[in-house]
Amino acid sequence: MKEPALRSFVSNTLFHIYQKELKIPTKIASIERPLLISFCTLYPGVPYIILGVKIDQHLSWKSNTENICKKICSGISAIRRVKPYVSKETLISIYNALVRPYFNYCCEVWDVFGETQSKRLQKLQNRAARVILGMSNDVNHAIALRALGWEPLKIERKKAKGKMMYKILNKMGPQSLINLFSYKSDKTEYHLRDISSSLCLPKPRTDNMKNSFMYDGAKLWNSIPKDIRECKSLSSFRHKIAAHIYEF
Repeated sequence: MKEPALRSFVSNTLFHIYQKELKIPTKIASIERPLLISFCTLYPGVPYIILGVKIDQHLSWKSNTENICKKICSGISAIRRVKPYVSKETLISIYNALVRPYFNYCCEVWDVFGETQSKRLQKLQNRAARVILGMSNDVNHAIALRALGWEPLKIERKKAKGKMMYKILNKMGPQSLINLFSYKSDKTEYHLRDISSSLCLPKPRTDNMKNSFMYDGAKLWNSIPKDIRECKSLSSFRHKIAAHIYEF
């Protein structure tokens, strides 16, 4: 229903109820349109849960981040409780079992969630590192991460997304994801430098498109040097992308 018709419908309905004419604001801020995607309809204020990932109407991933943080905090509390009784190696194993999977699960998709939420997750990784090493909060988090050989979460997510893009573009992923991307060379007859392995970047008109895997994945892939994009094997790509993402 278009907005003018919607305003008229609301006005008429209230008139019949209260028997008097009411003025309805030109913009009905409280009424939001649902977001239609291939497998569900996202309604305002009602996140959709699929395979443990919460998706909201605006693709802001706030509800998903909130859910991740709650589970990670529980894992860190468990590490803190058993710390006096086990070795550091055991604590690291507990971290890998109870905490780390939540940092990495489907991160290729929700990696576009913004700097505020990214910092929130990074603070939890920093806390876990300090708990395992018995360091106070005054110690720089970089020292704790370096002592454990951990990379910042942002780098881990970029590496994971880069590896996912390599699998998709080399026909190692599902057809539904392969169909999302196309090479620039398929859209033009000109033979330009680096065009053979560069992807067409969608032109987003909304923030929803900017927050999609289709847009951010293509953008990340085009930022990777050509010699890395054209690696012949996944193992070779993993080795080279690790160094590039850390410098990126």
